Amino acid sequence: MVQAAQMPSSLVGATARARSEVTFPNFWSKLLFQKTFQRQYIVPEKPDWFFEKSMQFLERFVIRPDISDIRVEKPIFLIGLPRSGTTLTSDLVCSHPQLGYITNAMHQFRSAFCAVEVMRKLLHIDVRGGRYLADTVEVSAGSPSDSVCFWGEWLKYGIYDYDFVERKLADYSQSDLDFMYTQIRKILWCFGGQDKRFCTKNPMLIPDVPVLAEMFPDGKFVHIIRDPRKCVNSMLKIYWLEKEQFEFIESQRPHGICNQGATIPYPRVRHMKEWLDEFGPADIRTTAHIWQESIDYLQERKPSLPNYYEIRFEDLLASPHEEMSKIFDFCELPAITKDNQKYWNRIDEVGTVRHKNEYGDFSEIEAICRRGMEQYGYC
Repeated sequence: MVQAAQMPSSLVGATARARSEVTFPNFWSKLLFQKTFQRQYIVPEKPDWFFEKSMQFLERFVIRPDISDIRVEKPIFLIGLPRSGTTLTSDLVCSHPQLGYITNAMHQFRSAFCAVEVMRKLLHIDVRGGRYLADTVEVSAGSPSDSVCFWGEWLKYGIYDYDFVERKLADYSQSDLDFMYTQIRKILWCFGGQDKRFCTKNPMLIPDVPVLAEMFPDGKFVHIIRDPRKCVNSMLKIYWLEKEQFEFIESQRPHGICNQGATIPYPRVRHMKEWLDEFGPADIRTTAHIWQESIDYLQERKPSLPNYYEIRFEDLLASPHEEMSKIFDFCELPAITKDNQKYWNRIDEVGTVRHKNEYGDFSEIEAICRRGMEQYGYC
């Protein structure tokens, strides 16, 4: 593999600055989440052994979630490349009161996530601050998570699997599917149960849209697209910041789950491994090719997806409530009410940027992504 270029000087120490701006509502929040928040990463570490066992006992023998009447109907999948606006879209969509989702706390404590979520809400345990990607996006223990580990377990892929795999429904046994459906029903239980629908956001799921459509025939797929001149530059930024954060974690103690170094945070499209070998992970040509191939892959499969919707991130920024109303309508969700402060507060923040981006190599990007740029009006 080609040796990666040196991290841009503007990004050095960016994750440390993001980690420093953290607030806790009470003592127990700080005790539980301070170190966890400092060491946040795309793949959460394994929790403290004693705490994990305590939560497992609590979930199994005290809480005992009853999911017998909960159904997984019309789940919503938010897909798009990293840095394409999926986090903003997810925050807005998940503010709808009829939806349930995997929180950051659930993702951190996967073996007893119902107990953790119940205790988090009961004791008002939380943490809020800038995520380690240094992009002014605030996250909390209750924010929607990318849920990389959940989907890795459900779809049976590893964090260091960089080869493209076109998964089929036949690859999974009925027990595999039952386990995934049970997990999702437990997630919905955490949000109140019967009338809730599951929503998830994970950029890694782009190659898995066809098999997800087989698993969830009534699923709703919302694809967020962003101008590649910004998106692929920002994907390189993600790569460097993931690497910097991983090195910070390892400087204190081993991560535990990621034992082969920092993972590469790009979706495993068909030729990604070839581009990594030829150009390296920190080359604009790699991320530009991934952008174009992701567009091509979904375009080829769009005719077979009965519930598929596309939105440009730029249109969402220009008319956030109007575009969100279209998404809610596509997802068959009631309109947002005026008293939903969580939604309206997030809408008011749309377009607010408190960090500086440095974009370049536009001619290289345009040469590789010309076809997709013309298709979505970026030329």
